[in-house]
Amino acid sequence: MNSSHSNNKTLPFIVLAILALVVIAVPYVGNTYLVKIVINLCILIGLAASWNLVGGLAGQLSFGHAAFFGMGAYVLAVASDHQIPYPVAFLLGGFGAVVLSLIAYPTFRTSGTYFAIITIAFLESAKLIAVNMEGITHGNSGYIIMDSFMSNDLFPYYLIAGIAALILLLSWVIIHSRFGLRLRALSQDQDAAQDLGVPVQQYKMASLAISAFFCGVLGAYYAKYIGFIDPESVFSIRWSFDMIMMSIIGGLGTFFGPIVGAIVLTLVSEFFRITVPSLSLLVYGAIMMLMIVFWPSGIVGFFQRLSSGFKRGN
Repeated sequence: MNSSHSNNKTLPFIVLAILALVVIAVPYVGNTYLVKIVINLCILIGLAASWNLVGGLAGQLSFGHAAFFGMGAYVLAVASDHQIPYPVAFLLGGFGAVVLSLIAYPTFRTSGTYFAIITIAFLESAKLIAVNMEGITHGNSGYIIMDSFMSNDLFPYYLIAGIAALILLLSWVIIHSRFGLRLRALSQDQDAAQDLGVPVQQYKMASLAISAFFCGVLGAYYAKYIGFIDPESVFSIRWSFDMIMMSIIGGLGTFFGPIVGAIVLTLVSEFFRITVPSLSLLVYGAIMMLMIVFWPSGIVGFFQRLSSGFKRGN
């Protein structure tokens, strides 16, 4: 019994160690294409883990998280023009996203379908502001990032791997903390959690601010790595949709859900990008519907139930 419990505790760390070794080895055994795939995968894992704190733990289906990603990207762009060192600019991108999350806070007074619709409107409003504030954002003309990362350099590869690993570590801590347990409680029954003394609005705001900070840092990295941004690219609802897809596919509210979901989404995306690009969105929608109907707890949840049933059978 103790041996089984110990194995359950050490298994996540073994899996993460193997993933870390694979990521470290890719530049030495793969080509430039594979390196770019892993960079994109790390960004998606970080975004999914960020969204999972709000959508998975707190149970708030937000379609507006791309606004925080875009905010981080534009803060980095402006900071680069003022020759602010990029590590500081990354943090500023995160804090800029936190400020934006404070503006978005009133949306948390709604729930369900109304909340989802309002977050879409919030994202579109952020995009329109970026389009019209041409003096700062350059509008639809786009923003060229000063001193962007060289695409053939390994430093940005290991940098985003480190950022994703740090977000995952903090996500692990939050999920297994008292704060995470209370977020999970209010996602199950908000009124009951409030009756038990959980400060619901404060916890929602805290989860949103943390999630926004991570998205802002990732947006800043994306801008620095790509070297060019415009409102349509960084404020696209596709970013939000991908975050939701990855979390649902992997398993809402679980630690490994965003990792598994990001890997599956990346593999599917690359396959259809190479074979039939026009069908990618249709396939995404079909996968999401199938997951919601047949595997509502996601891939991780399915295997957790399978493992529990096997143990009970023994």
